Amino acid sequence: MQWGQIKSLFILCFFILDIFLVYQFVNNRIINESYLPESAEEDNLKNNVLGLDKVPEGVIKESELHTVRKEFTKDDIAELDKFENQKSVVINSNTIISVFDSPVEINPDSNLTILDNNVISWESYQKWGIDQNTNSILLFQKMEYPIFFNQSGLLLVKLNEDGKMIGYIQTMLEKKDDPTDTEPLIKAYEAVSTLYHNGKIQPDDEIRTNMVLGYHNILPLPDGAQVLIPTWEVQLKDGDVFYVNAVERHYQSRDETVFVEETLSNLRLNLEDAASVELELVNFEEGSVKGLTKSDLITGMLKKFDATIGVEKNDVEL
Repeated sequence: MQWGQIKSLFILCFFILDIFLVYQFVNNRIINESYLPESAEEDNLKNNVLGLDKVPEGVIKESELHTVRKEFTKDDIAELDKFENQKSVVINSNTIISVFDSPVEINPDSNLTILDNNVISWESYQKWGIDQNTNSILLFQKMEYPIFFNQSGLLLVKLNEDGKMIGYIQTMLEKKDDPTDTEPLIKAYEAVSTLYHNGKIQPDDEIRTNMVLGYHNILPLPDGAQVLIPTWEVQLKDGDVFYVNAVERHYQSRDETVFVEETLSNLRLNLEDAASVELELVNFEEGSVKGLTKSDLITGMLKKFDATIGVEKNDVEL
């Protein structure tokens, strides 16, 4: 064999060896990062993340939920009609927009039972928090667990500058099928670890509130149905809020102000095809909306929700 051929063979062998070593290095690195022993992973978090006492322990088994938008029934509307201090519009049987004739006292930091006399089925929701930028209380529908940031399962309560209720928007979901089989979810620690290893939680960041399991969905299906996936909520002290898919570890952040603005924008967008919009008016005086188009009526009511801190009385006479 000539020396040139021998040299080429050596080069080829070393090239193959280099490829093999690179493969082994990358593969081992992935394994080490993704499959740290549980004790080592927790120790790593304890050394770098604050507030881990708010991370629940143990394994939870849950299933995804298949839901559709609830259509408010005649009984629901009859209950709504009993509330004398508000005027309501039911849009396409699935969305209620109400404005109060006189602002209603409420203490969002304590008992919300005042909603008993102002909102139907309000006990199906739980308070998530207050968006200071839009002066709104966000209540998310719950189906054993809360359904995070879902425009179809929302009670959005608008406050004026005195902290009194001046109106609300309400939607609801209902189960479409029986729940699927339950499966073990990733642990809460694993959700935090996912955010940490992807740079969303930095060293010395602090978890602000107790981690909560709920449901989350990004977009509804074309027929309006939704598949809700078990999801861990992680709120950080700096204000960031992340939602980690408890099955596949996908994650995303949500912002309450953006969510409120998107909710209002989508309501207006749905009015563009006015011919297909069905309205049912509740507690309106006869003739009070004479001459108003559907779009004018809803747009006028939504102006109340557009205003931020500084709203003191109804901007739109209905």
